Amino acid sequence: MAIASRETNMRNIIGDGGHGYGLMQIDDRSFPEWCNSGLWKDPHAGIQKGALVLHSKQQTIRNGQGKSLRVGGRPFVGKANISKDDLLRTAVAGYNSGLWAYYNLTKYGDPDRRTTGRDYSKDTLRRAQTFGKLLRSS
Repeated sequence: MAIASRETNMRNIIGDGGHGYGLMQIDDRSFPEWCNSGLWKDPHAGIQKGALVLHSKQQTIRNGQGKSLRVGGRPFVGKANISKDDLLRTAVAGYNSGLWAYYNLTKYGDPDRRTTGRDYSKDTLRRAQTFGKLLRSS
């Protein structure tokens, strides 16, 4: 819900210069078949796809800990022994900036260095807390 809020204000649109599809802004450069299939028009399918993308980001980070990786032609050794909080924050930042989030966590301690507004994970996780409070109070 927080990612959809950040990405589209929960609108089912084509955005990001024509590359982001649906509530969750699934990128056609990474998932062309899914975007071209028209499934993005179904909000439920879009949310499911967004959840899979986020899970994939988490798996990439888990599997990359302590290993040699490359992003944008830059080699790096992924930070090992990532805390649960850093894993979540970096995966959320990675939803926006891909493997750059892990690179920036490893090199600078800040997965948001290359995200939109340089605050993607901080803002999105803050939104998640707000939504959680609102949903618990209803």
